[in-house]
Amino acid sequence: MARIRKVFYKEQTAPLFKGINAIIVGLDYRYKEKGKSEHSDKLYDFRFEGKESEYFEESLAKCFSEHIQKDAYFKPDIVAVMPGHKEGYSPHLVELARKFCARFNLNFNETLIKRAKECSRQHDVRQFAEKYNNAVNTMEVAEDLNNKAVLVIDDICTSGMSCLEAMRALKSHNAKRALFLVLGLNHSREEYAEIPEGMSVSEFMLEK
Repeated sequence: MARIRKVFYKEQTAPLFKGINAIIVGLDYRYKEKGKSEHSDKLYDFRFEGKESEYFEESLAKCFSEHIQKDAYFKPDIVAVMPGHKEGYSPHLVELARKFCARFNLNFNETLIKRAKECSRQHDVRQFAEKYNNAVNTMEVAEDLNNKAVLVIDDICTSGMSCLEAMRALKSHNAKRALFLVLGLNHSREEYAEIPEGMSVSEFMLEK
């Protein structure tokens, strides 16, 4: 079942994220250690070896069709992928996004969000303020979005800081809104809620 998390900026430690939040939908939990769940095993193999692509193609399609496709608020005009912590993109993630967009006839811009400068991997940084300093001003957007809605696909979400930074960059280029769809949310039962089957993201947010 899809999980959802809403990440807010913290005024004292993340001033450049003021007024920005990110809504993140995850296909399932991702445990830090490989082997704690079938999904985590498959995600580990996909990220590092490109295996299990069919599993994630079907999981991504199911999540999108159930919770996003018919959502008038979050329905995307364009789909992008999150860049890596260094320059470039995961080839496995790009190929997955390309197949996903072809399946649903969505507009895919592979290089919409770019890494303006390299940073450390967020799960290697511990404190919130350090995560913020590591992420802020590290992304840029390639074009004016002219009030379009963007769906951003990523493989892993840890703190949500990269999503906030991507959201900042998208808003600075006139994105109407953005939704982040990730293959695995780092496990924390206190932070994530489950979206009931068949309920759209905006319906769930209004209900909450």
